[in-house]
Amino acid sequence: MWPFRRAVSEIEGALGTLDPFITATLSMLEPDAFKTNIRKRQVAMYYLYGAVKYLADYDEMSSSKTTVLVANIMMGYLNADQSELDNLMVSFTDNADNGEKQLYMIEGASALRRWMVSNEKSVAEYLKFLLDKPGMLS
Repeated sequence: MWPFRRAVSEIEGALGTLDPFITATLSMLEPDAFKTNIRKRQVAMYYLYGAVKYLADYDEMSSSKTTVLVANIMMGYLNADQSELDNLMVSFTDNADNGEKQLYMIEGASALRRWMVSNEKSVAEYLKFLLDKPGMLS
């Protein structure tokens, strides 16, 4: 019972840290940017995954808790369904084609780090730049 409660507490704590960052980031973007444009949706998911992974690694969160945290973020903020989440989790761990994806993840991690360390609140600008850049993940 106690390990389960501690796991839930860890995930809730991470969500509490990530929520202001993600909310601020997504609120500055076009509301429908992720519904109709698959490329923009993928970029946003990799960006947010990078931020989540950064925090999970920093907190030394287990991979199973990190997976739950990623699912909560993707489903809660981007309305990802289980099939899409499953496909993305495979993509996140696939080392064969991760060069460009890693750049998005690194940018998300870097933005969260700047948010937490130097209180830089302009994080949406980085994601917006990536979303508007033509040819990426096409």
